[in-house]
Amino acid sequence: MPHAGLLGRFVDAAVGQASDLDDVRAELVAATDEAFMIDAAAVIGAFEMMTRVADGTGTVHPEARMEAFGPVREALGLDDYASARRASPAD
Repeated sequence: MPHAGLLGRFVDAAVGQASDLDDVRAELVAATDEAFMIDAAAVIGAFEMMTRVADGTGTVHPEARMEAFGPVREALGLDDYASARRASPAD
């Protein structure tokens, strides 16, 4: 994917995992254009919104699904979400 590394840096900066959002945003615009950066920001915002809505409403993730993630589960910090602590609606 073109600009994958730069997009990854943009995501990290936008969600607070890095402190160089202004620099990365400017780099992305220079490498592509402003419309591309705006589209990327919109996708980041949509994913952040969906995650927060799912977490806030207590979305249930069955344990079998969570186990299927294997090492990705830990790498993404999935256990940090309230919804990950619920294995079934009966919990």
